[in-house]
Amino acid sequence: MSRYLILCLLLSTALAWADPCLSPDGRNALFFRLDQQGRPSYSVERDGQVVLKNSPLGFVFKDQTLLDGFTLERSTSRLVDEQWQPLWGECSHIRNHYREHTLYLRSHDRAVRLYLRAYDDGVAFRLVIPKQPGFEQFELTREATGFVFPADYTAWWIPDNWDTYEEIYSQTPLSAIGHYHNPLNPKHTHGSNRPAELPHGCNTPVTIQAADDLYLSIHEANLTDYAGMTLVPAGQFAFTAQLVPWPDGVAVRGQAPLVTPWRTIQLASAPGGLIESHLILNLNEPNKLTETDYIKPMKLL
Repeated sequence: MSRYLILCLLLSTALAWADPCLSPDGRNALFFRLDQQGRPSYSVERDGQVVLKNSPLGFVFKDQTLLDGFTLERSTSRLVDEQWQPLWGECSHIRNHYREHTLYLRSHDRAVRLYLRAYDDGVAFRLVIPKQPGFEQFELTREATGFVFPADYTAWWIPDNWDTYEEIYSQTPLSAIGHYHNPLNPKHTHGSNRPAELPHGCNTPVTIQAADDLYLSIHEANLTDYAGMTLVPAGQFAFTAQLVPWPDGVAVRGQAPLVTPWRTIQLASAPGGLIESHLILNLNEPNKLTETDYIKPMKLL
C-alpha cells in the first residue's frame, strides 16, 4: 500500500486533530480529534498504551443538540508549575504542575471551549460554553461525554444510587457494571426517585485495573452548579455520563456560561499511587474563605 493511500485513509477518518496534551513527565497523553462529521472525541494513553479509546463529547439541550458539526478554530497551550498550601491534609505543600491546551471550537454557530490538562498523576478535561447571542439561559438534558475502554478490565464500583454513596463495592469486569447485583447491597439500590426506564450503572469514582502496572480512577472535580455524574453502559466496554436530573428530566438549568466539572482520569502504576494523587484537589477552585483560623484538624473515632 502506497504512502499516499495510507494518508488518504487517515484523512477519511479524521477531519481535524490537535497536538496531544502531554504531562510534564511525558508519560500521560490526552488526545483530541474531529471526524468527518465534525464529531468531537478524546482518547488517553499512558506510556504509549491506550487507556481510553476515542470517546465522544457533546451536549443535548432541550432546544439544541451539539454532537456534530464542530470545527477547530484555534488552540493555545501553557505549562504551569506552582505550589499551594492546604489548610489541612497529609501535605503542607501541594505541587500543581500540568500542561494545558485550550481548544476553541464552534458547532452550529455556537462557540465552545474545551480545556485539556495533563498531570503526572492523570489527565482531565472540561467543556465551557460562554455567554453569547442566543445562549443566555439553558436547559441541559444530557452530557454526551463517554469513556470507551479497549478491553474488559477489572473494576471496583458501587451502584449508581441517586440517594446515597453508602454501598458495598463490587469487583467485576467492566461488562458487569449495571448488570451485577452484589448480595451484600440492598435489593433496591438505585435511589427512590430514579425512573425505572433508565439504564443502571455505577457511581464515581470507579477504579479500574488495566494492566499489572496500570491503574486508573474516573471521577470529577469542581462540581459547581451542575448535576452529579454517574456512568451507564453504552456499548462494549463503553460508558456514557448519566447526569442526575431534576424531576422534569432536565439535568442542568442555569444562565451562561455553562461550565462542566472537570472529568478526571487518575493514572498510576500501582493502587497506592491513586491514593497519593492530588489531581482532584488541584482541579478544585482555590479556597475563597478569608478567615480560616477556626479550621483545625481533629481526630474522629
